[in-house]
Amino acid sequence: LAICYIETNDYNSAMGILYKLSVKYPNNHIVLTNLAKCEAECLKIKEAKEHLRQALLIYEDYEPALELLEKLKND
Repeated sequence: LAICYIETNDYNSAMGILYKLSVKYPNNHIVLTNLAKCEAECLKIKEAKEHLRQALLIYEDYEPALELLEKLKND
């Protein structure tokens, strides 16, 4: 459902679902990266970077997380 919200640019709704999933599944790098994408879209850059760092601690070569972190580097 969160992905559907992301695809329709309803990032706040997606963020709510993904946050709950990140609490339930704290070691899921995909959930953390998708949460970070939503946070970045909502200009919550600090939170997005933190969730990306957490995702990369779980899977250090996860390309979507690396790419987004690089985009947010100067923010």
